[in-house]
Amino acid sequence: MLAGTMPRVSVIVCKSFLLLLSAMALVWSGTMLASGRLSTDLDAVAQKILRGESFRSDNLDALEPRIIGVEADPFARPASLRSAAIITLHRAEVAIAEGRRIAIDERLDQLGRLLGRALQTSPTDSYLWLALFWYRNNAHGYDPANVALLARSYDLGPAEGWIGVRRVRLALPILSHLPAPLQERVVKEFAFLVNAQFPEMPGVLVGAGWAEREKLLARLATVKDESRRTFARSLGAMGYILDVPNLAPVEDRPWTR
Repeated sequence: MLAGTMPRVSVIVCKSFLLLLSAMALVWSGTMLASGRLSTDLDAVAQKILRGESFRSDNLDALEPRIIGVEADPFARPASLRSAAIITLHRAEVAIAEGRRIAIDERLDQLGRLLGRALQTSPTDSYLWLALFWYRNNAHGYDPANVALLARSYDLGPAEGWIGVRRVRLALPILSHLPAPLQERVVKEFAFLVNAQFPEMPGVLVGAGWAEREKLLARLATVKDESRRTFARSLGAMGYILDVPNLAPVEDRPWTR
């Protein structure tokens, strides 16, 4: 790529991250605890966020004293630092979706501090490296050097379920900019998650992965039949009739009639 085009590509890719994350937060914004009350247990809330749940900013703001307490504690548990980082990243996502500029800056600053400490105590945590990848792209703009953080996440946790769903969402918009070996890992993870029937994957394909749909769909030839059928059925329910490998032609599929 010509050197003069790099800044423009970086800006475009960085904007794609923000737009994608905003869309994700908006889609999840209706997912709340039935009681409308949020547990003050940071570990429990962090686990719900990793499973795809989302919370309103006012509910998350109630956790601020607990997060500040963890940040101020020089002997904080590694698990507490990790949970505080997960929640703070999600608070930043919600602030981005709501367009609250001051809150975005505050959340990103806090996230940077938490990740620095969390990675010191848990340097083999694949989620934390992925979170650092997200943080640097959003706080400082996309830099090809950040790809090493994504690769580190894959090195430490190549198949980690809910973390994988988040990781593939972040990796697919920049797939063509990644080194070939890392591209292969991203596509392989997408197929793994479809095979495991994670319900988010049809949405990942038509969202973050749409530009790469042919490559992603081709890899599904290695996925078990039941998972391919479930995936194709979910796509059809969303209004996307796509040819999934080793299934009947589109016109013969019952959900298209």
